[in-house]
Amino acid sequence: MAVDEIVILANSFKHGGCCVAGISMRSGNWVRPVSAHPHGELYPYHYRIDGQGVGLLDVVGFDHGGDAGDPCQPENVEVGDGRWWRTRRLAREDAMPVLRPNLADGPRLLGNRGAAMTEEDALRGIDASLALVRPEQIEFRLDPPREGTAKRRPRVKFTLGGQDYDLSLTDTTVRPRLIRAGLGRHESADLGLGSGTDLLLTVSLAEPREGWCTKLAAAVMPTPWRSQ
Repeated sequence: MAVDEIVILANSFKHGGCCVAGISMRSGNWVRPVSAHPHGELYPYHYRIDGQGVGLLDVVGFDHGGDAGDPCQPENVEVGDGRWWRTRRLAREDAMPVLRPNLADGPRLLGNRGAAMTEEDALRGIDASLALVRPEQIEFRLDPPREGTAKRRPRVKFTLGGQDYDLSLTDTTVRPRLIRAGLGRHESADLGLGSGTDLLLTVSLAEPREGWCTKLAAAVMPTPWRSQ
């Protein structure tokens, strides 16, 4: 088994479990630990530390079995059976040198300017299925259910390098707040993120479904540095 430590930059809902990902403090590369479950989702017994879940900017360590060999998500590693451990939580001054070099400028995001990539293209092998972005504009929205369904749809619309994106919001912190806020558009302040606060998003390319790999907003957090 290999050992790695990552700073958590994504924690999102996935098939009744969670998807956790971050940047390795050892290699500087994105890492997404996945389980042997059908969709690779993680459950509390995988990631809970001293009875608590992991949070954004936590630095956590875990054992893994190496590259999971998924061309659609090249960052995936097979999580081991050992317990995770928390090293620390990154302070503002420590987060800046880790996060800033990993910001994606746009206008292309994870391979193209769209909200998804074809499964065919993804299976050819891609450079990345995770990206950290600092949007130029951002808006949160709760859409009504699609016809024949009952679930309301949390969304985030943002601009990156002049390109507009409108993605499903799957993170475990802001998504529940948006659902409680009700249908319609909501400012960041409405969701406890501060008024006019610069925000970072972690965008993830989901596993293939019906011929497409959809882009998802897997984390939302205020920038750890002051606006300049």
